[in-house]
Amino acid sequence: MRAIRSAIRPSIRSSFGIDIVDELQALITSLFSAGEQGAFYIPQPIVNGTQSLFQDAAGKTPVTEDGDPSGLLLDQSRNFQIGDEAINSINWSNGYTTVGAKQIPTDWEEYRGDNVASSTVSPNSYIFTATDHLGGISHDILKPFYYLYTIRARKINNASGDPTLQMYSGVWNTVVPVDASVGVWYEKTFTILGYHENLIISNFTGSATWEVEYISARKIESIPAIQTISAARPTFNDSPNRLSLDKVDDALIITVPTGGWNGTMVLATDEGTVSYGVDIPVGEYEIGGVYFPGNAINGVVFLNSAMTNIEKSNTEEYFIENGAGVDYSEVTSFNDYWRDRSEITEFPLIDTSSGISFYAAWRNCTSLTDFPANAFDNIKGGNFTLAFTNTNLVQESIDNILVSLVTSGIDSGTRVFDQSGGSAPSVGTGQPAIDTLRSRGWTVTVAGGY
Repeated sequence: MRAIRSAIRPSIRSSFGIDIVDELQALITSLFSAGEQGAFYIPQPIVNGTQSLFQDAAGKTPVTEDGDPSGLLLDQSRNFQIGDEAINSINWSNGYTTVGAKQIPTDWEEYRGDNVASSTVSPNSYIFTATDHLGGISHDILKPFYYLYTIRARKINNASGDPTLQMYSGVWNTVVPVDASVGVWYEKTFTILGYHENLIISNFTGSATWEVEYISARKIESIPAIQTISAARPTFNDSPNRLSLDKVDDALIITVPTGGWNGTMVLATDEGTVSYGVDIPVGEYEIGGVYFPGNAINGVVFLNSAMTNIEKSNTEEYFIENGAGVDYSEVTSFNDYWRDRSEITEFPLIDTSSGISFYAAWRNCTSLTDFPANAFDNIKGGNFTLAFTNTNLVQESIDNILVSLVTSGIDSGTRVFDQSGGSAPSVGTGQPAIDTLRSRGWTVTVAGGY
């Protein structure tokens, strides 16, 4: 396997027509330039000159050192393309609703309205007076996404204290600073991870009257991988860059968009890098966790379509060249490696030649239908207890597995094979393989009860 991969590396670069230093950009373009849906995660602090990895989920503290926790990893698939407006607030001409003596812009709500003394809406601006802190307005916003914000505002008067105008959508950001001169317009553009269900514009500390002329919130087209729980954040390690896992609860969570992803996942770990067929539904998806095929995340790519063989090879090679494991050839215990990974539909051919135990390795992979031939031809041990229980293997796949176990020649030590769910072995291929295994002392349990 290693020799084969080494032999194809020159063709990978020639297929791009570029030097290795430009390989990441070319790879992203080749996969996503036609608007394909998916995500591309590479755990490096800085990618293409932009901070990509942060210690906290809100993106306030960048990862810079070996050993830093990792709470936010940015998706590179869209190269941070800027999308449409997320809020209808380019100006204030949509009118207002009345709350007592105050006016609130249409589609907005008061935020801690008791702190707002007065407010008025005109076609060109919104003016409000707030006493103490956190008095302002809020607007619903989708989370968790990065947004490019632009705001233009000024302080009309400063009644008391040292007030600032602040924007919040997961992180507080000072728009008009504490030492701002009264009457001076300030315009600021910045990004915040929209990790809160509202975008908030508010007074902070003291009392002042503010005029807000313009707000823009445009979603940055990417899907961040996030961990809000401090104790469950993977640890960044360099040389090579990776996110180390405690195999207890360390994980990053992504929010798969409406429609889900049905296609290919390339998963690079410290022990191996391979491509899987996957069907991932809308909602939260975990990268890491208790059952994970390796001890570190070196990179992950999701594509909402089937990758071609060259796309798979190019993507795998990129991660391998940046320090990911090659082919699982040195793993002796595959216990629980892909357990509960219900998203996997098609499993690749990997190098299991050092494998002794495969206990529950694919247990509860409920969507797994396709498994390659020759997967276990050279294994060192026969513990497949619960290995394929509650899967959905087609008949050709279960036949492939049984024939490969016969080829391995294992006739001593633990010899147990379990499969449930999916198809029964065929009469002409699978059942004779079972007969041979049992003659060698194997205990075999399969769907259909043969």
